Amino acid sequence: MGGIYQSFYNGVTISVVNRDTELIYDKLSAGIYIKDAAYSCVSWGVGKGAVRQAWSPGDVAFVPVHDEITAEYPDGNQAHTCIAVPPKMLLAAANDNACVSNDIHRQTDQATVQLARAFTYLGEAPDPLVVDHLTMALCHRACSWFGIPAAAANDNNVSRINRTIEYVHDNLEQPITISELASTACMSDFHFARQFKIVTGRSPLKYVTQKRIEQAQRMLGVARLSIADIALACGFATQSHLSTAFRKHVGVSPLAYRRTTKQN
Repeated sequence: MGGIYQSFYNGVTISVVNRDTELIYDKLSAGIYIKDAAYSCVSWGVGKGAVRQAWSPGDVAFVPVHDEITAEYPDGNQAHTCIAVPPKMLLAAANDNACVSNDIHRQTDQATVQLARAFTYLGEAPDPLVVDHLTMALCHRACSWFGIPAAAANDNNVSRINRTIEYVHDNLEQPITISELASTACMSDFHFARQFKIVTGRSPLKYVTQKRIEQAQRMLGVARLSIADIALACGFATQSHLSTAFRKHVGVSPLAYRRTTKQN
């Protein structure tokens, strides 16, 4: 018996467990449940009732808000991943259309599986913007299962988005969340994220990361600060976070980039 449990700042929680019986969600959360291990039968319990179903690896279920939900594995211990999401996030993703039904909804969805795995790789102090990005993507996937389209985008908000771009440039060294940026634009979180991508061609996460990398490049070329100090000055939690993002975007490590700029 074992696993991991993590709670994020925006109310999302994730658990990866390996047990015979697991209490999955309380009445305050809706959830995404993902089967990780080998094929088996699963008994779902909602209150006192139970439904026995055959599950395969990669199967995904949307678990609505209930007083108590349990999953039992008659075939023995089986690994599964549970992501609990505040219902208000799902409602916002569907533009206030009620997508949280009273029934368990199950299907195979590899995109959701990949999102769940990304959550488990975030570590102990993830960038809030990364958490927001994954949460929104997960909520949109869940809403799509019920045939609810995302709210229609509006491309008449350039000036509002430009305000948030200025805010990003002025606060690169600080943790930045979607809620902060949306507030600057006077929009809801999900509506802002869609509008931002329409105007800039990039998600808020990709845009902010790119600007932080560009700032780090400038500082590596002229500043005498250590790479660790530059990482903090550019909004990265650690030098390791900077190095990973820098290599992905630039193709070399921050140290190699600094050596190259000195030679030139």
